Amino acid sequence: MNIYANPLVDTLDQDRLIPMRLYREHCFNYMGSYIKDLSLLGRPMKDVIIVDNSPNAYFFHPENAVPILSWYDDPDDRCLFELIPLLEALSHVDDVRNRIPKFVRRDVALVDFPKAAQVLNDTLRQQMQVAEQEQDRQEKQQNELSPRPERGQLSTTHQTRLEPKLQSSSYT
Repeated sequence: MNIYANPLVDTLDQDRLIPMRLYREHCFNYMGSYIKDLSLLGRPMKDVIIVDNSPNAYFFHPENAVPILSWYDDPDDRCLFELIPLLEALSHVDDVRNRIPKFVRRDVALVDFPKAAQVLNDTLRQQMQVAEQEQDRQEKQQNELSPRPERGQLSTTHQTRLEPKLQSSSYT
């Protein structure tokens, strides 16, 4: 219901990063349940996340779903705010569909936060290792392409490092 959700999403998304909001009127009735067909968004499914309290709503796309507890006029409810670090971490993975099923407990439709932290930290470590390996590969490739100094001659790197020292020395 957008009359309830819009003020909440406005509060959570103050930088207006969420480009589209879907509500019950965007669902279709499938066997008596409201279903949200995320494939109709026209976006890569690897980047789509649905946060919903009804497992029926994401029946077609459970690998994209982060379940949340129902909200019933509880001013102390913090569930959405507790999801923010998780959603931020998911924004850095290549494909959310490969990560979400590893920490969502479908039997009770809840996020296992310790498991989520482990999965996403492992993912971050893997991405950092890949980035470091790529950087090492590029440096090695650059070194192979750089001309080598002739014997007895300093490389330009060594010359650059020595020049300031020589310039700052003064002989009296």
